[in-house]
Amino acid sequence: MIFFSTFRKTSEVMNWITGLKTQYPNLITTSEIGKTVNGQSIVAVHLQSSKGPATKPRIVYNSCQHAREWITVTTVNYILNFLLTGYGKNDTVNSLVDGIDWTFIPIVNVDGYDYTWNGNRLWRKNRKSNKGSCAGVDNNRNWQYKWNTGGSSGDPCADDYHGPTAGSEPENMALANYVKNTPRVAGYIDFHSYSQLWMCPWGFTTQTPPHYNKIYPVMTQIVNAIRATNGKRYEYGNIASTIYVASGSSADYTYSLGIDYSFAVELRDTGSYGFVLPTNQIKPQGDEIVAAVIVMANTILSEFHY
Repeated sequence: MIFFSTFRKTSEVMNWITGLKTQYPNLITTSEIGKTVNGQSIVAVHLQSSKGPATKPRIVYNSCQHAREWITVTTVNYILNFLLTGYGKNDTVNSLVDGIDWTFIPIVNVDGYDYTWNGNRLWRKNRKSNKGSCAGVDNNRNWQYKWNTGGSSGDPCADDYHGPTAGSEPENMALANYVKNTPRVAGYIDFHSYSQLWMCPWGFTTQTPPHYNKIYPVMTQIVNAIRATNGKRYEYGNIASTIYVASGSSADYTYSLGIDYSFAVELRDTGSYGFVLPTNQIKPQGDEIVAAVIVMANTILSEFHY
């Protein structure tokens, strides 16, 4: 667990993933799903077992659409590590790995993430050059579903600048195309920080989505599992009512594809440290989210039929 003793730069994360491929050659593969504005690879890690049914549901987790949210990167990697190190040793993990195909995309906004290490720690957007003096587009306001219908800005200097057109940014389009073109994606989480919130669509409107009566009880189980782990309370509900209206977001897009269990999650904390969470919270944050994703994964396993 030395890897999780601190936050890691992009190069360290990629080296760790390379090591996983060597250590677990029968479980781990990687692919480049696209490139950033500055031409850097956006890497997906695929965890797949040869055991279990021929057709399995897939769960996709990504983090770091927003560059400054470092805890999201370590948390997605923590989930991956939990599944890998527990496989063959833990019945729950065996069931999840043999019954589900998994994709982890730990650093979507590679350019922005690098910039938070070498430039501005609190940078949020990608590193696109805009007209004028202000750089960057908010990747999570640029998705093609209900783009620019509220909760985003047309000002390139704003943190929530939605970009010149829907889907103009290569980072979110790489992720969108991967999810859209991958068969049997049954669950999706876009991890963010901070505020301790577990949210489902919609983000573009306060109206609840068609499957809300199915989704809400699962979110209740999820936040209860989090609280049972470390005592942390997560508020939950649809995005627009729980935090604010945010159009052009990933969870709305993936839900529009028919992925009912599409979530946007705001990790620790509730403002004491904000985006600059201390390293001693990496492990407890990981543990409580592992408990949450076990609930989510078991729900998908119980419902998935092909």
